[in-house]
Order: sequence, then C-alpha cells, then structure tokens
Amino acid sequence: MTAKNLQKKIFPLPKQVEVSDSTLKLDKVALKITADVHTAKQAAAVIEKKLAALGIAVCDCAKTTITLALGDAPAQVQFAEQGYRIAVTADGVELTGFGAQGVYYAAVSFVQILDKEIPCCNILDWPDMAFRGHVIESRLGSDLMEKEDWFAMIDDLAGQKINHLQVNVYGCWLVQYDGRVSEYLYVPIDGYPELKTPFHLKYYSPAKGEWVESDKLPPMFEKNFFGELVAYGYERGVKVFPGFNSYGHNTLIPHTYPELSAKDEEGNPSYSGFCTSNPDVYKLLFAAYDQLIDKYMKPYGSDCIALQLDEVWAEIGQYAGDIFSKRSPWCKCPKCKDLNEGLLFVEHTVRLVKHLKEKGMKRVFICCDMLIDHGPNGVGVLTEPLLAALKREDVFDTVTITWWTYADLWEKLMFHTTQPETGLHRVTSPWNGYYHWCCQTNSTRDIYMLAKMAKEENCDGMHSYSAYDRCFDRSHHLLAELSWSYDQAGGIQDVTDRYLQQNFPTQYEAARKAFRLFDLITEERIDQPEGNSSCLANYFMLRDRLSYYFYSYVAAGKPYPRVFPGEALEKVCARREDHLRAMLSISGMAKEAKAIWEQIAADPACNQEMARRYAYEADNYMVLVDDYLAMLRMMELAGDGEYDAVKAMAEERRDTRIALMRRHEQVKDSYQQPWNLRNHSIFMQFFEDLRNYLDTTPADKVELNFFDMRHFASERFMWLR
Repeated sequence: MTAKNLQKKIFPLPKQVEVSDSTLKLDKVALKITADVHTAKQAAAVIEKKLAALGIAVCDCAKTTITLALGDAPAQVQFAEQGYRIAVTADGVELTGFGAQGVYYAAVSFVQILDKEIPCCNILDWPDMAFRGHVIESRLGSDLMEKEDWFAMIDDLAGQKINHLQVNVYGCWLVQYDGRVSEYLYVPIDGYPELKTPFHLKYYSPAKGEWVESDKLPPMFEKNFFGELVAYGYERGVKVFPGFNSYGHNTLIPHTYPELSAKDEEGNPSYSGFCTSNPDVYKLLFAAYDQLIDKYMKPYGSDCIALQLDEVWAEIGQYAGDIFSKRSPWCKCPKCKDLNEGLLFVEHTVRLVKHLKEKGMKRVFICCDMLIDHGPNGVGVLTEPLLAALKREDVFDTVTITWWTYADLWEKLMFHTTQPETGLHRVTSPWNGYYHWCCQTNSTRDIYMLAKMAKEENCDGMHSYSAYDRCFDRSHHLLAELSWSYDQAGGIQDVTDRYLQQNFPTQYEAARKAFRLFDLITEERIDQPEGNSSCLANYFMLRDRLSYYFYSYVAAGKPYPRVFPGEALEKVCARREDHLRAMLSISGMAKEAKAIWEQIAADPACNQEMARRYAYEADNYMVLVDDYLAMLRMMELAGDGEYDAVKAMAEERRDTRIALMRRHEQVKDSYQQPWNLRNHSIFMQFFEDLRNYLDTTPADKVELNFFDMRHFASERFMWLR
C-alpha cells in the first residue's frame, strides 16, 4: 500500500504518512495503556471495539502489543495537545498522543487502518486549527433528544476529531405552532422553578396508524443530564459547554418575570430583552451561569460559555397575548430611557463577560452582530466602544467572536472578513445543517468559504451552527476535514469523493451522481425578477417558499394562522412558468436520486443506513414539489369543472405523503420525528380535507379558490396549525 492510499483511509487526512514494504499480521494482541490521561480508557475502548469486529483476540500474553502512550511532540507539531504519532512495526503498534486529546485521536485514526494485516508505517499528525466545533441549537429536534442520543452524537463528532460542542440551553423564537412563543430551556435553574418550557406535540404517525398528541418537557431539562454530557465529552476529548442567550432570542425570562423585562414608555413590560437597570436581572443571569459552571462544567475542565447576543431587535410575534405588536428589547423605563442603546448593549455584554471570567471561564463566545451593520434592525456598528470596554475591564482576551453567516454564494455572505485588525479571538461559523424539518439543504459552499476565511485570517478555528441530523453527514465531514487538515483536504469535491469512497466503496460512481443531483436540486442562485433572464434559487424555493415551516410564523398584514397552502401557491403562481420549470426539474432529479440511493441501500458493502436516509431526503424533495405540481394541475381541472379528477389527485397526494411519513419513521431518529411529521401532517390533512369536501359537496355547490380554501379546512387541520 502506498503512503497516499493509506493516508486516504484516515479521516480527517493526516499530515505525514510513511509506509514500508513490510506488514504486521494480527491474530491476537495485548493492549497496554501507559498514558495516564482522562481520554485513555475511551481511546482503548475504541480500539477494542474494532478488534472485536475483526475477530482479533485481546490477550495480555500475546506477543504483539498495541500500546497507548503519552509522549513529547516534535518541534513542527502545532497545537501539540491534540497531535499524535502512530508507529506500526513488525513487532507491534505504538500509539503516542502528545496530550490527552492526541491520545484519543491516535486511537481514532488507528482503527481506520486497523485490519488483520496492516502495513508498517509512521504517521505524524496534528490539526491546522485549534478549535473545531459545532453549536447544537435549542430547537426542533434537539429538544427531544434523550441522553443516549446526545452520547451517540458526541461519539460521532469525537470520531471526526471535533473537540468542542456548544449546546444551547436557552433560546427563544417567535410565535409559531399553536400560537405559542417558541421557547427552550434545557437546564433547570435553582431558585427559579417557574422557568420551564413544556411544548405540545401533534402529528399523525403512520406506524401507529393514529394521531399523537402530548405535552412534554425537554428530556435534558426533565432528567437534568447536561452535566453527564460534559463528563461524556471530557472522556472523548470533546469540551461540552453551554450557550445561554441574553438580550437576543430572549422572551421566556422577561415574560415569566415581567419586572425584569424591558419596559415601554408607559412602563408596560415588552416581554422581551431586559431592564438592565434592575439588579435582579443580573441576580438571575449570574445564578444561571454559576449553576452551569459549578455543577456541570468545573469538574471536567469545561471553561467555555457562549452568550450569543445575536439578532437583538424589535419584532412582532414575541408575545402570544398580542402577536402583531412589535416589541423592543430596549428598556424605556425612567432609568434607561436616556441611555444610548448601543452603549447599553456593550455595557451589558462586558458586565456578563467580567463575571464569567471571575468564574474561571477562559473563552466567552459572542456573536459578531455588534461588529457589523444589520441595517435598520440593528443598533449600529459598536466595534470601538466594545473594544474599549473589553480592554478597560481586562476581559479582552476572554472574548471570542463567532463570525456567523449562512449563504451559499460569496455575494450573499453577511461579511467578507472577520476583522483580524481588532485583535480579538475569532472563529468562523458556517451552518452545517439546519431546517432539517423542511428538507435537506447543501451547506458545503458556506463551510468552504468560511474555512478559507478562517485559514487566511488566522482565526482560532471553526464553530458551525446546526441542528443535528445525520442527513448532513457530508457537511459534517467537510467541516472536520477543512478545520483539521485544510492544506491537505483540497476542495469540496475532493472531500466529497473521499467521503463517498469510505461509505459507498462499491457504489462510488452511483453515489457521486446522486450527490450531484442533490447539489443541483438545492442549488442557490441569485434569484432574478421575472423578465431578466429569470431563474429561481432552488434552495430558497424548497425551504422557504414551498415547505410549511416558515408559514408557521406570524407575518405583518397576514392572518394568523397563515393561509396555507394558499399563500405559498400565490407565490408560485406569481411566477408560474419559472416555478413550473424548476419544480419539474427537481421532481425528475429527485426521482433519479431516490432510485440510486435505494440501489445503494441494497448493497451490504456500503453504509446502508446512510443510503436509506439519503433515499428519504430524495423522496422528500420529490413529494414536496409534486404536491405543488399537482395543485397547479388541480387549478386547471377545477376551472374546467373536472372535480372528480381533482378529488382523485387529492387522494393520491394524501396517500403519497403518508408513504413518505412512513419512510421517515423507518429511517430518521426518533427525536426528529414529531416536529418533522407535524409539518408532513399539515400537507396530508390539507389533501384529505380537499378530498372530503369534493366527496360531500354537490358539483354545482363546489367553490374552489386555491389561494384561500379555509372554508373547507377541518378542525384537525386548524388544530395542527
């Protein structure tokens, strides 16, 4: 085996590989641990699992030894704590980590080349970026993850040499399903028992053949296992830490304790933001931070925390009691009304950071919003006052700016530099998969652009924003490759090709074609207005225009619940030919991709689980656009009075959607199903209502306005909304 071929077997790609002509044959081995570090036990477990799978016995008396050791790093190794060496000789294997994380990574890399006969080799490896992480949002999906689900995710990320995991434990969004504000709290806060976020699940389950409805608290909150996640990650070289928003995405605390809320000019609580002149605000926030740090983090050396502080602006939909009023996070009480909002923001930020530094936090993450112009929604660029305040309070080196922007095109990025001239610590934050409850999207170009920016501007690393779903596995691998071995990784297609070869070796060409189809299906383009050589951006058409999710939000000038699918269909018909062309193309490509993944899923030499997941994603694209293509055809048939044909199409679309939901229950993780199936159920019930209406209404009494069909919406349909 050549050095190049051996290198390709290891993920992420290692820096240096040397291979000799001889090999080491393994039938039974002795596994010895001399490294006295907290990751050694789990590193050994990784090796033992692979040995068992290969049928290689582990016996203390075996002549061939695999040793896990701790050693000194050569001079050229950067971030030595994470570096490692693998030395395979005719006598045995030496796995040497240059720190605790390096010991674990040596094991992770070794099992990727481990077989009954392996080439004698020397591998020396270390990361390009010290910080490689994911943010898991407190949102639809993670709110239902049990402890075992989180453990499985940490195992997956640790196997990719990801070394940081930010779990957002507090965050709030706007009114959505059931007219409720979307609020999430994943840890109980001592002394504040009123702070909890039960949510209501409603969906149809084809597997059960019935409707499901229940109230539930996030399992992490109810069973209080965040500390166990920190401990589990610690043993695998993953530093788990919390994100706890403050000004932005903050309604639960101010509406539970209105006295802490920002006030309007009349003294009424806005149920958003804080009155930072009230010392009880900091009493609560510090109590939350101190509990997180003292109970869950300090025992395992977790010294990071995220304050977020993103998207701080006035919005409608922040208060369920008055959904159309715009509520500001900025307090106008007598003590606050004359204070500059920008300076108020900076002082609040620095006060929090100072407290967290005193509690032993080495890294406090803050979003880049204060350093860029958000236009009329924002508070302006606060770079100078922020830098001055951080230096004045001696917390400058404590802050790390999270430079987040989510776009597939350079022209659409929110910024084109991380402002290295500020001297602040920085990480770039692409998104690595989000809105999985709508459809799978392609974030590889976003990841690549921000990896390039991080490398060129000497950032500390990358920290993706995501809602964990294995359908984004390719994106996860791309971020892991680029943040560990940017110079070796190559481009997006290079990394994709290695991913396909590792997961679908006997179906490589077929899988490559299927991913190419996925990339075209979800392609982002500059969306031109009609008449200007018009083309649609598939990415936004699928996710924002056709999927239900974005119609669950409150919108100014629109009724609530929104008129769905009528409002979406109006947008489609406003550029009917453009949408028709795009949807027909997507339908054909998705059908072909689905067939390819189903073929791959039947091949035991491939990763069948992932192939089945990708087959579902292809089916999801196809069903979504086919529903709208069917509605366009129904409009034509209804115009000709062909109501029986419309009814037959509605029944067919209902059954097709149920089949997709059944596939979802078979291949998706259980924690993703309730919210995803709720969105599917809305489409299913719409077509069932249309079928029932036409089945029970005389032809001369039928009224069909496809832009507003609320007159036949069932109680079940409105219950889902």
